Amino acid sequence: MSLLAPQTASHRSASHTLRAATLAILALAHVGTHAAPPELPPPPTHYPHSEERGKSPDAIDQLTEQYNQAHKAWHNSLTSEQQAAYSASLRSSFGRPPSLPTPGRDYDWHTSAKQKGLTPAEIAQLDRDKLLLEDISLRQSFEAYTMPRGPVFITSDSALNAFHILFEDSFRELELRRAFMLRTHLESVVTKARELLADRNYFPAAELAPGWRHAQLVVGPALRLLGTPVDFFDAAARDEIEQQVGKIRAATAAELPSWLAPASRTLLAIDYRRCTPVGFYTDTESLQNYFRAVRWLQCIPFRADRDAELTAIGLLGFAVNQNYRNNTESFFRDYAIFLGRPDDPAFPEAAYEFQNFLSANHGATDWKSNLIAKRRWLLRSSIARDEWKKLNDSLRLPQDAAEKLAEIQFRVLSAYRLPDALALAKLAEPGHLPSGLAVAALLGSDFARRQLSAVEPAQLDAALDAAREDWHPTKEAERRARPSLYDRYLDTLAALHAPAEPDAPAFMRNDAWAAKSCLTTLAGWAQMRHMFTLQQKETAMYAGMGMLPSGFIEPCPEFFRLLADLVESAKDTLESAGTFETSSMVAAENLRATAREIESLGFHLPGSKPADIEQLPREIGNRYFDADMRYGHLVTEHDLHSPTQSDEEFHAAHSELIARIRTLAEDIASGKQPIPTDESSLRRRWAKLDSICHRLESMSHKQLRKRAWTSAEDDFIRKYGEQLALVHGYFGNSWHVPRDDAPRWASVVRDPNSDTQLAVGVGRARLIHVLYPYGDGEVLCTGAVMSYYEYSASGTPLTDTEWRAKLDGPTAPALPTWLSPYLAR
Repeated sequence: MSLLAPQTASHRSASHTLRAATLAILALAHVGTHAAPPELPPPPTHYPHSEERGKSPDAIDQLTEQYNQAHKAWHNSLTSEQQAAYSASLRSSFGRPPSLPTPGRDYDWHTSAKQKGLTPAEIAQLDRDKLLLEDISLRQSFEAYTMPRGPVFITSDSALNAFHILFEDSFRELELRRAFMLRTHLESVVTKARELLADRNYFPAAELAPGWRHAQLVVGPALRLLGTPVDFFDAAARDEIEQQVGKIRAATAAELPSWLAPASRTLLAIDYRRCTPVGFYTDTESLQNYFRAVRWLQCIPFRADRDAELTAIGLLGFAVNQNYRNNTESFFRDYAIFLGRPDDPAFPEAAYEFQNFLSANHGATDWKSNLIAKRRWLLRSSIARDEWKKLNDSLRLPQDAAEKLAEIQFRVLSAYRLPDALALAKLAEPGHLPSGLAVAALLGSDFARRQLSAVEPAQLDAALDAAREDWHPTKEAERRARPSLYDRYLDTLAALHAPAEPDAPAFMRNDAWAAKSCLTTLAGWAQMRHMFTLQQKETAMYAGMGMLPSGFIEPCPEFFRLLADLVESAKDTLESAGTFETSSMVAAENLRATAREIESLGFHLPGSKPADIEQLPREIGNRYFDADMRYGHLVTEHDLHSPTQSDEEFHAAHSELIARIRTLAEDIASGKQPIPTDESSLRRRWAKLDSICHRLESMSHKQLRKRAWTSAEDDFIRKYGEQLALVHGYFGNSWHVPRDDAPRWASVVRDPNSDTQLAVGVGRARLIHVLYPYGDGEVLCTGAVMSYYEYSASGTPLTDTEWRAKLDGPTAPALPTWLSPYLAR
């Protein structure tokens, strides 16, 4: 296997280490604790990661390379004695930011601020607010803690972002498994329904035929997308099923199929555009088709006031009830533990409601009488419970005095009603898209409520209070008995808006800190909505230390406690869902995706050999070296990039690599090869995040009491960035070359009348400077916060790649105006 990847990573980190060592030498000489080393000429000081602002990560990479070349020339100019002293200091300070003298003696944070490139106006702003958001973008939030820039400030953002990265990686694995399982369960339901029609039917088959055809027209397109052959269905339904599959794949129309006509108040059309895969569902073909299938099943209602539709869901629900040996009903309940209550009754509810559907219920002797009896039961049950308060995600008319029966509808798969979606729904009006600030206000942010009061409708307070009441119902114990993971997540975010701890610094009570907490909340919320984009229902309408510690922790122990609890709950939930178990189908699908990614680089094609493999563009290089490290051992005849390779050998080696990965995928899928061991175990990453959160909770308590760090605690802060990178999925020293894939995008509210939507997203992480009180003075420390965007968008949803391109282009949205007073400028 080639060693180029670790060499590249080491080269990437060289500038960090060299600068740390240089500063350490100068600091030691200044303090005078040891004999002064040989005098050194001034090293290059224009270090781009800390001094270049408003630059893209790629631009900073170029500046970093220039700095490295200047530093190399500086090093070569040293005498042998100077180089020996420099090497000794390099070994002693490797990977550690230099400590600084105690404030009040020979440390002044103003000097540090100037070295970081802050202007006098920004220094005054920092002195006033005690925090300043920098115009420096990072590819990943952990980079703020792996660069030697002095004391760090461990933010809630950094831990929360790590949770989201890991949760999304884990949820992707779960969805890959469910993509294969959904086909199996749907096929078994259709097969069982067909058997029951033949063997357990008390009514003439001709009377049930329209409902049976309708059931196939609903389930059929989803199964075809998942790979079921068309001859699995009755001949009379096949052509229409194929037509619907074509429209779902095209995702351009908004129309009503004839078998769902006539249009009703609850359904004017099917918006096929919503079937466009987004998020991680674009990663593999299996996930893309799974997204389309699930979205389709969520879009098609079975309305209780229509004979064919009520018959169809009755047949399918009866089949689900009778299919208990295959655990079909529990499969369709799985998301409840993640998201709470579905917005419409779906297969599990249909299994209960229609468990005796094909028997002579209530003395009914014909099918019409049976349907009438079932409608009476559904009406009585619905009115008594008033259970299905729906969020509008269909193209439908405003509510009027229509009969209650028209509101009762089932789905194969229901989207989930989230409490924040309810808050946005209460603020949405035709032609008016609400602000994400409503979510922060719902979670207790007075700052967000004040910002909203000038721009939202007059009924803001009533709408927020009503949404809060729905989230926290009167029967609090009932909700808390089985809180969903999403409920617990919102509780965790709400902790950021609780009153500051009595011992917390005074700046945690000012508007600047409230704005930062609001930013953290909304960036986290946007990432969570991005992950659950398919399942959610979219709304329409110290004293005692002689030296500075290596850093500080955002003093919110309750947040870290709740986040630790959330991590443990998420890990247990994912474990019980089988996410961490080995799966030959999932392993094979991931291998196929890797082969497609390597093939997209084009190195197997003539004329594609780069002059210098290490000078590949960053995004290509990341994929290339990752594949080389993971699968390079599959190529036995040639190295992938041997210096003596001919062009033909280079192309042949990459062609062979692609072929061998695909062969391995098929061998694993068929059982010929065992599933390879993956050191990047999701379980290992969850355990690390659990440990980090508990450590941050206990250390933030200790910090509030102004107790000194132990050496182990100080080491934890110094290595926090590397540990966080492991949670992000970076192993070994791969964190030196982070991927540029942090931006996430989601649509949370749509206005079908104007074809606009409230789009929310996160961009790359940004640096934050914080003045933290310490001893008799203040220390300037640096950390990471996530960026948050919201804007009115039109057209089809954006993929994450398209969103990243938009952020880098001329039409990039601006950061929220309420954040601008606290931005460096």
